[in-house]
This record gives sequence, structure tokens and C-alpha cells, in this order.
Amino acid sequence: MAMVEFEQTYSQYLETQPPSFPTLSYHRLHALLADCNKKSLVKCSSGCFGCDDKFFPILKKEVAAVSRYFNSRVRWLLRIHLASGITKCIFHIKSKHARDYLAMIQEGQRLVKYVSMTTLATRQLLEKYDKVHTSTEGSKFRTWLMAVHVEALQSPWLVELLALYFNLKLNKSRNIVPELCPGSTCDLQSVKPMLSCILHETLRLEVDVTCSICLDIVYEPVALKCGHIFCFKCACSAASVSTVNGFKKAKKSAKCPLCREPGVFSNAFHLRELEILINRSCKDYCKKRLRKERKERLKQKECWSYRTPGSAAYSMV
Repeated sequence: MAMVEFEQTYSQYLETQPPSFPTLSYHRLHALLADCNKKSLVKCSSGCFGCDDKFFPILKKEVAAVSRYFNSRVRWLLRIHLASGITKCIFHIKSKHARDYLAMIQEGQRLVKYVSMTTLATRQLLEKYDKVHTSTEGSKFRTWLMAVHVEALQSPWLVELLALYFNLKLNKSRNIVPELCPGSTCDLQSVKPMLSCILHETLRLEVDVTCSICLDIVYEPVALKCGHIFCFKCACSAASVSTVNGFKKAKKSAKCPLCREPGVFSNAFHLRELEILINRSCKDYCKKRLRKERKERLKQKECWSYRTPGSAAYSMV
């Protein structure tokens, strides 16, 4: 999409959003680059000191704000969907999303659009930066954003939002469910189990739900701070902790098995919607894994009781 065409599209999109929503200062940053292009006579491959002090800090701050807002809104939707008992009653009284699943889908659609437009705007600005300065600093900055997991497109909460949509769609009492986004597919029975959707004509999301440790569909899936998803048991094994204690005993030096980033287990969390989706879509597989996991956890508990001071088993040793 051409820069001018996208600028018009993004302007129209911003007009539909409440002013309180965090968004990119697209026109401000674009004007900054345009002004720099007029003033600069000498192009430098290492960037531009004249606008770098403003451009990258502003972009970094705003992309992070968008990601935080997106994550918080998805968490709120999941709380409503997963609520039970009196909490569910309270949500039904206070929120229309709890009373109407279509309202939940509409909120999900809005959030997906929010992520896709922000991602496209960020990429357009960074491409413009490189073009203006004949440099690769914009590409490097984009790589850095991905490395530090700032972009909402990489967020495990986007996976949870997609799983929430498929869970609503699987409900037999709801035959007609509008698409979260075009081309949304859930194929967990294939050789490569995948969730996918088309966020934009140039932006496609594909989530491989295979655990890279056991090479099976993730069971009791957890997302680490770096965004990578594993089975709970496999992640505990990688962190050298028991499933009894979980990640609270993981060392800060423990690294992600995939990207080798340290300190990723302290903020790990369970992907409840994805777990529900897998349990509903792969019943036979989950029953087998459940039996296997129970046996292994019982062994771990027995072993732990022998190692714990004060227990009867410990005193007998």
C-alpha cells in the first residue's frame, strides 16, 4: 500500500476510535520525516541525529502503550468469558459483553483491527525512515521491537483472543458467529496444528500450537515472557522445577528453550482459552495426556514428600 493511500486509510480509522485510546502519532512522525527529508542534503547510512532523538523514542513509547492497552482489553474479555459463580453474575449486571456473545465478538474485531492498523502504521513509518535516510536503522528498529516483544502482534494475548473466538464458534447453541477477521481457521487435527487468520491483505497471523519440546500439541499451554508457548510440564522441565511448585521456584537465569532469553519464567501465564479449545477439539489426545500427566505428577509428589523435612517419609529415610 502506498504511503499516501495508507495515510488516508489510517486517518479514517482514527476518526472511528475514541480519543482516549492509545494510538500512534502517525501524522506527527510522518511530518518529522518529511521535514528532515527537505533539510538534509547529505544522506547517512547510520541514521539521522537530527530526528533520531525524537522519532524512535516517540515510536517506541507509543507502540508499547498500544500493546499494553491491547493486552489489558483482551484480559478483561477473558475474565468475562471464563468467570463463574458470583463473579459471572456481577459481570452480567455490569457489562453488556457478558450478556451478549455478539458484543464480545465485536470487541474482539475492534481489537484485531486495532493491532493490525498499528502494526501497518509502524512498518510504514520505519520504511519511510529508511527511504528518507537511505539507511537500515528503521529495519533494525523493527527487529529490535520484535526482539523485546513490544509489538502487540507478537502478544500471546492475541492467541488467546483468537482461541476465544473459536470457543464461541464451537458452542452448539450459537450457530451463526460472525468472523473475528477474514480467513479465520482452526486446524488442530493436521500434522501441523495451526490457528490462523488474515489481519490485513498484507498481514497474516499463523500460530503453530505444537510444543517445540515434546513435539505434540501443547497441553496445559503456558506463554513465557518472551511470547513462546509450551506445555506446562515441558516448560517446568526446561526451568528445572517440578510441576508441584511451578514457575515460582524457577531461577532468574533459566532461559527460554527456543530464544534462550533469560528470566522469562517469572511472568509466565496459562493460556486458558487455548487450553479449552484444545480440550474440546482434541478430546482423545487430551484424555491420554491427562492420564500420563497424572501418573507423572503423583511420582513427583511422592518424590517431593521424601525430600521435604518434617514429613513422615523424610523421617523414615
